[in-house]
Amino acid sequence: MAVKGVWREEQMTERQFLVVIETQRVKGYLFASRFLRETRGASMLLDKLNRTETERLLQATSCEVVYLGGGSGRVLFASKSEAERCAQQVRELYQQKTHNARVSVEVVQREEGESFPTWMARGVRESQRNKLARVGGVQITV
Repeated sequence: MAVKGVWREEQMTERQFLVVIETQRVKGYLFASRFLRETRGASMLLDKLNRTETERLLQATSCEVVYLGGGSGRVLFASKSEAERCAQQVRELYQQKTHNARVSVEVVQREEGESFPTWMARGVRESQRNKLARVGGVQITV
């Protein structure tokens, strides 16, 4: 896994698949309980899932982490199969570790000649569109 925040143009051109991770309905999950200790616990669980456990999953891959934190993530992959495998593992991680959190994980291929910022923005739009349409989000219940 490459160093966070250090992107080299040659790496970006070989990595053509973006995984967009978005935790859905965070407020509903965090404030499902009226007890502050449970709200804090839910917040800490999401942070651990996003920053620690998702990063641990990524260590077994040849990815480039763009951003991971705050309930969201952007990760670059060279192969579609590896990106899709990662996306499925993140969905399963949320399913195993939470009671009712929802996560949307999208794999977005870079278009020919597309700039890096445009690609990131398109990935987020696709995630939001699927989130609003309730497609691609996984309802998590244990």
